[in-house]
Amino acid sequence: DPQQPLPGTVIFIRRTKDQGEVLLLGHTLPLDATRPHRRVRGEVHLTREAITGFKLRRREPQDQPQIKSRPYKPLNNHQKH
Repeated sequence: DPQQPLPGTVIFIRRTKDQGEVLLLGHTLPLDATRPHRRVRGEVHLTREAITGFKLRRREPQDQPQIKSRPYKPLNNHQKH
């Protein structure tokens, strides 16, 4: 049914902007202002309706601590980003 929300999780690898925020599916997620231009992993949990950001470390790739999580609502196709 095309009217039903999509299930699952979408994973993104992004670089934070000047203020430590990242853009995921039209939503800005402020992560850490002390970490501008750093690589992060963003997970958009479509079923749970949450966005979560994680630090990525080149020296310790297995260590990916969570930075922040917040609620997520899909944007309506008619909304502006």
